[in-house]
Amino acid sequence: HAHSLELLRDTGIRFPSEKALSLFRKHGFKVDGSMVHFEEKNIRDALETVPAEFTIEARNPSRNIQVGGSNYVMAPGYGPPFIIEPSGQKRNATLADVETFCKLVHTSKYIDFNSAIVVQPSDVSSETAHLDLLLATLTLTDKPIMGSSASEVAARDSLKLAQMLWGELDKPVMISLIDSLSPLQYAPESIEALMVYAAAGQPLIVHSACTLGSTGPITIAGSLVISNATTLAGICLAQLINPGTPLVYGLGGSPVDMRTGDYVNASPEDAKHIAIASAMGNYYKMPCRGQGALTESFCLDYQAGMESAIMLTVAALSGIHVGLHNCGTFGSMLAMSFEKFIADEDLCGAVKELMKP
Repeated sequence: HAHSLELLRDTGIRFPSEKALSLFRKHGFKVDGSMVHFEEKNIRDALETVPAEFTIEARNPSRNIQVGGSNYVMAPGYGPPFIIEPSGQKRNATLADVETFCKLVHTSKYIDFNSAIVVQPSDVSSETAHLDLLLATLTLTDKPIMGSSASEVAARDSLKLAQMLWGELDKPVMISLIDSLSPLQYAPESIEALMVYAAAGQPLIVHSACTLGSTGPITIAGSLVISNATTLAGICLAQLINPGTPLVYGLGGSPVDMRTGDYVNASPEDAKHIAIASAMGNYYKMPCRGQGALTESFCLDYQAGMESAIMLTVAALSGIHVGLHNCGTFGSMLAMSFEKFIADEDLCGAVKELMKP
């Protein structure tokens, strides 16, 4: 925390959005080009207004979820563009796959809410895909949902769709994921989506992760300073816009594969970051997010089961509150599998049983 404060003050975080920069200037922050510098008081004031717990309402009130406390709520995979068939064949995901996954989420005993992008469908326009995904979620599940953070337009569209069901959005009805770009920056689309949701008082997961040895230092401690600073800057922006906006603290990190340059999922370092994220969330008195049943494997083998079980068990025993990628993910979050979804669902049930006193 102390080293992150130094980084926030001396180096700053890049926010390539004039809307965000104007807001920071208005509140007296030092802005140098697109770099924003934060004083310790700015971070402390922001953290004081983040709720320790909050409820997300579902279309079916009996499915509402409580985020924080001793609760661990789970969502399936998030973002993969591919499907892996039982034969091992990889293919592009389609909207029909999205709809099937939504039905599996709806009928699951253990999955608590649906992802914004359970898979990325290739057979619909990228400009309107967020609408197709949200429509499938809203009509095929009655559990809590995630909004799209692909852009400012996608965020506004998500709120409009939610208003059709809930009317005035005077309570949390969706949660959305804001990822940073390591090192020490956010993409313009993510910043503007964050600002839309924060203004509406809708919850956000603010998440940062370094690839150890490429987008961050090779050591866990070094990468943590960068990731923590970046997450804190996003938290600060959300609270400047709307103090009291519900937030979830997110932090990750795993080594680079020196042969390919890829991010290595489910490494021991990746699992350690889950425990560290929980510790930091507890330190900041706010809910925290962990990774889910991740694996490097592309088939339902020993490696897939072993890595997924380690990642989920560490999250459960560390006190994580929100988990993404809990069902169905293969190959570094690149692909989803219906078979692994069912296997992971059993694993989620076992982990929830493990958490009981």
